[in-house]
Amino acid sequence: MQPFTSSIFVLLIIPCLLGLVDAHAQVFEIAIDGIDQIYGFNTYIRSPPNNSPVKDLTSSDVACNVNNRPVPTTLTVQPGDTVTFIWGHDHMDDDIIALSHLGPIVVYIAPTASEGAGNVWVKLAEDGYDGSQWAVQKLVANRGRHSVVLPDLEPGEYLLRPEIIALHEADAIYTEFPARGVQLYMECVQIKITVDTGSLSLPTGVSFPGAYKYTDLGIHFNLYNSDPNSYIIPGPPVWNPESSVSSATDSATISSTPASSTTNGVSSAMSTSTPSTGDVTVTRVSTVTVSVSTATTKTVTVTAGAPASTVTVTALMTTTIMTPAGSCQTNSPTGVDLYGQCGGINYSGETSCKVGTCKYLNDYYYQCLL
Repeated sequence: MQPFTSSIFVLLIIPCLLGLVDAHAQVFEIAIDGIDQIYGFNTYIRSPPNNSPVKDLTSSDVACNVNNRPVPTTLTVQPGDTVTFIWGHDHMDDDIIALSHLGPIVVYIAPTASEGAGNVWVKLAEDGYDGSQWAVQKLVANRGRHSVVLPDLEPGEYLLRPEIIALHEADAIYTEFPARGVQLYMECVQIKITVDTGSLSLPTGVSFPGAYKYTDLGIHFNLYNSDPNSYIIPGPPVWNPESSVSSATDSATISSTPASSTTNGVSSAMSTSTPSTGDVTVTRVSTVTVSVSTATTKTVTVTAGAPASTVTVTALMTTTIMTPAGSCQTNSPTGVDLYGQCGGINYSGETSCKVGTCKYLNDYYYQCLL
């Protein structure tokens, strides 16, 4: 009777294991502006060998999953295209992912040349809990599809990284209980922008591994005993392309009063002559410098599609007035770029910000934010 008992045990275990695998998902295909592309598995998607999650946040697998290597096809896209990721257990499977695997969906982008290593990942989109539904519930209802619109990026090759962050076991921390912990599902999709209509370069991003910590509120979260409205999606904020100087169409107005030997100069890619009286409007401006050479005081108001910042300039000094949030703000010529890490436990890099201020996100990650 013993062999018979063992066989029963095996038969019971195998369906359980298959059920766990069937609960998972991966990206099999994408659509561009609503047109489905060819089957993407291992062609333009750097596909892992199965749909198992990544749980070790210190592993390089967090970047593009366990099989990060170039694949033979790179899809041609244009700035402004809508890229739709199509998820499932298997190719075009209607079950998509088990509804127990609730959590947010995020999308990152990085230059392909980086191979996903370093502070290269920029968050393009995120969707968490909207007050009534999790992003995963919307994904299943939409038959495995979620989309992102490509910003006005300059020509080049990029990796798109769609990711599901499943929270059904995130009440435990993987390093303390390896059988549980947050589950990450991601792949990297190879795209190429060839049309020279975009002007934006990607800012400094975050690194995978590194961007997520086990202590992050969006990584260690009790899905069953916590208010879902309190959930905070991990990682950096979504990149706002309008904050990039290269795409700015903002204007700055310099209001001046008559004064002898007074020169107003504009630090910009263009040069502008300034009369001794009246207002001057300069487009695509990042900073305004006012030099005063006589004993006078001027008030300079700078507007750039955001609340104006007003600075008083005193005689015999030169000052640089930074434009308000929504355009470029330069705090330090040698500091950390916007959205880069600037502090935290075990961090030993630069702590000043080129743009914005260094703000606390958690004990391990401070970030330059506007």
